[in-house]
Amino acid sequence: MTFGILGVGDAVPALHRGLSTAGIECAFVASMAAAALPEGLTPINTWALDTGAPFITLDSANSTEFIDWVVGHPSDMLFVVWPEVLSAEVLSLFPRGCIGTHPTCLPYGRGRHPLHWSIVLGLDFMCMSFLILDTGIDTGDVVLRVPIEVGASPSIQELLKASWAAAEVGAETLGRCVIANNGWPRPLVSSMTQTYWPRRYPADLQLDPRMSVESLCRLQRSFSEPFDGATLVCEEGEFRIASLYLSSHDYDPDEVAHTAIGTILRTSERNLDLRVDDGVVSIELLLPLPLSLARGLRILPPAHYFR
Repeated sequence: MTFGILGVGDAVPALHRGLSTAGIECAFVASMAAAALPEGLTPINTWALDTGAPFITLDSANSTEFIDWVVGHPSDMLFVVWPEVLSAEVLSLFPRGCIGTHPTCLPYGRGRHPLHWSIVLGLDFMCMSFLILDTGIDTGDVVLRVPIEVGASPSIQELLKASWAAAEVGAETLGRCVIANNGWPRPLVSSMTQTYWPRRYPADLQLDPRMSVESLCRLQRSFSEPFDGATLVCEEGEFRIASLYLSSHDYDPDEVAHTAIGTILRTSERNLDLRVDDGVVSIELLLPLPLSLARGLRILPPAHYFR
């Protein structure tokens, strides 16, 4: 029995370890060219070549190139971590089907940027769902959910690592199941209503002083390293935020309560304290403060600067 992997990022080695531990042989690994990878993902070329498995990079998994590759490197099943819906023709190439991974408790959270949305929404329970792929967006039958173990207020990096660990556990579990039972587990029955999460755009990452302290902290964590991070918009343009957290300075609560939202309370070379909806946050920029912020001018909502 053999498996192929079509995937990007560090989830691919995790799936490979799990399936190999279960005793299934790798027929091939397919990934995306480094220049085409989505933000924050690391190329796996060196790792893939070190495995000794046949390896190819693609622009599209629905291309003739990939179909021809699979015909030349047949596999019983395909495990997928890929930012593209696979065509019916590709799905039909694998006798035991294609297993997708999605780091939400499906059918909750179908769609784009699931880990980022999980942080932004403040979810306290997440899992890696394994589903039998069809031609819909995360709509196939879910056959396994593995809890993603993280502490309180995780960063995106911590959540990524925890999701890779869950992917490895799930791959091994499914691998042992398909060997023992000659098939996948029965689909899980769920009474949950489906939700769909759209793509997050750069405008979603712009700090708005009308937001709460907690919402701003979650926003920053959701696109922190290895991603570019949230941004602060002011008269001089848009500036990347290195860190953002509840200010520890001993401000007078009554004075803060009567201070206009968006007021800059303190500044240093790359740091400022900002009055937001329900408190004060400390913000560190990657670059020195631009003149308008160093002078302590009030920060307005982002839309003001794009009029």
